[in-house]
Amino acid sequence: MSLNNESPKMTPAVRAAGFTGDWEQRKLSGLFETQSRPINMEANSEYELVTVKRRNGGVVSRGKFKGNEVLVKSQFELRSGDFLISKRQVVHGATGIVPRSLDGAIVSNEYLVLRGNSMLNTDFFRILSERPQMYLLYFLSSYGIDIEKLVFNVRMWMNKEILIPSLNEQLKNCTLIQKLDDTVISHQHKLSGLQQARSWAEQNLFPTSNKITPKVRVDEFDGAWTSTNIGDICKEIKDRSANGELLSVTRHNGVVRFSETGRKDNSSNDKSNYKWVSKGDLVYNSMRMWQGASGLSKYDGIVSPAYTVVKLEPTVDGNFISLLFKNDPLVFIFRRHSKGLTSDTWNLKYPELSKIRISYPSLAEQQAIAKVFTTIDARIKSEQQLIADLQEVKRWALDNMFV
Repeated sequence: MSLNNESPKMTPAVRAAGFTGDWEQRKLSGLFETQSRPINMEANSEYELVTVKRRNGGVVSRGKFKGNEVLVKSQFELRSGDFLISKRQVVHGATGIVPRSLDGAIVSNEYLVLRGNSMLNTDFFRILSERPQMYLLYFLSSYGIDIEKLVFNVRMWMNKEILIPSLNEQLKNCTLIQKLDDTVISHQHKLSGLQQARSWAEQNLFPTSNKITPKVRVDEFDGAWTSTNIGDICKEIKDRSANGELLSVTRHNGVVRFSETGRKDNSSNDKSNYKWVSKGDLVYNSMRMWQGASGLSKYDGIVSPAYTVVKLEPTVDGNFISLLFKNDPLVFIFRRHSKGLTSDTWNLKYPELSKIRISYPSLAEQQAIAKVFTTIDARIKSEQQLIADLQEVKRWALDNMFV
């Protein structure tokens, strides 16, 4: 891509097998066919309108509207494979290709509708539009004094030049990127299913408000759950130590090493008043307990004096209790018992926590419930890592197989 008359690199670092020679520099005006399919809006007819999401979010439906409900009356009919550019949001990545599911939908004249000609595969250009260089090209072709209100100058943009390979190489690169995209989408669906399964387990394997037993029991367990005060299953400990690894309590990940949080260490140099935590202790942030900021520690270490540390009785499983403490009905009870005038000052000290009633099953059933969540969480973490790895491969391909 040529900007400011610089001499561009004419080939990518990595080529698909069998392709050689420089990519060719072409004006955008010579690569596209502008699509104009105006329609006359009828008041009582129903139309599906589309929009383009920012940050390469793609083309999506806004829903179906009657003709008299559509504010902008100048509309274009779309075909699958059209490339859309939002003239007002293009600098924020609002571009995308119309999918088959939206063939025949309509879009306002605030969008530029294009298709590649015989030299340009439209999907190849969609991929180019995900790269930072294209963002810059869109930005340099826009005008205005506010980044949120920049307006795209189509004529200026059409006069810009980009580097493209032969149509066959375009198709080869598209196939690779599409396979990566399809694989990511497949694993995102799996991840979504696992997250839904976890949500179902949270709602059904723990008691709801004012109930002692849950809706669903794991395995063959059917005995009554025990109802008791939290103070009967755990006791606050206040052991102090200046030595040990610094730990932190997070809402979503429980107790973690502070070095893994990525935050700046603003803790006091004098840690003589810090609290000692042993592996298996439950730690919570008294000012964030109403948000579920608690967790079971996998480590020995020290935490800020602002945290509360409790040791669990042997009749309860730590993993089960840590899950129960993050379950929405109990978190809501924690919120009700927190003291303070505003959410910024709400505080749940151990004396108040100890009086809250909970119910729990036999140790064997606790461990079985905890195993359900451990298994799901491991699968979720595996899918998240796989998606991150695939996205990194795609970034590498965009950086090395495109100019």
